[in-house]
Amino acid sequence: MKNLENNKLIADFMNVQPIQYDEHYQWSDGVYFSVSGVEKDKVLQHIYEYVKYAESWDWLMPVVEKITSISLLDNVNECNYIYIGFDYEDNSHYVNLYHGEDAQINGFSKTDKIEAVYAAVVEFIKWYNKNK
Repeated sequence: MKNLENNKLIADFMNVQPIQYDEHYQWSDGVYFSVSGVEKDKVLQHIYEYVKYAESWDWLMPVVEKITSISLLDNVNECNYIYIGFDYEDNSHYVNLYHGEDAQINGFSKTDKIEAVYAAVVEFIKWYNKNK
């Protein structure tokens, strides 16, 4: 359920919304998909399970691109930036997403780099929505 909420958060941030055509849907960015046979009250859950932000770099990197193109709230001449690394002592992937001189959001994963980036992206969007 957590990924479902996070996927909706990311889709909203990216201004990507499902558009309904009878029993078929198309993302507002042009990707077509079908949810035929899904009960009406479960359609939105199915839609946000469809997105692959937590699994695919093709889905997640446009989000990272958007985040790093946003001007800092306190300095329009600078943008957010992201640092992705691997801690050999802890044997884990980490992400530092900087949104100010000293302010940063972190994501960690023992197993997967995309999981660490996804976690940092979600935390950044929560912070951004609260502070913009």
